Amino acid sequence: MLNASANLRLIFGPQLTNVIGRKAGFTSDFKYSPAMALAGFIWTEDKLRTYLKAPSEVVPGNKMRFWGIGSDKQIDDILAYLRTFNP
Repeated sequence: MLNASANLRLIFGPQLTNVIGRKAGFTSDFKYSPAMALAGFIWTEDKLRTYLKAPSEVVPGNKMRFWGIGSDKQIDDILAYLRTFNP
């Protein structure tokens, strides 16, 4: 039986630890949409910036309900936060 934390991860998304530098659509703790699983790129800060602004342009057919963030300042803040998860 999965613990509550693992159950929430399966519902809401994969771990963000080390997302910068990780292959898109590839972690053992989350079932990605076919589009994300076949994306074929590594998450760089530039790719994350583009994805956060216009996700459907980066991964067409992805099933995640996220329409993007229009504010460059908010994207900068998110990337700064994500950097804290990388060694």
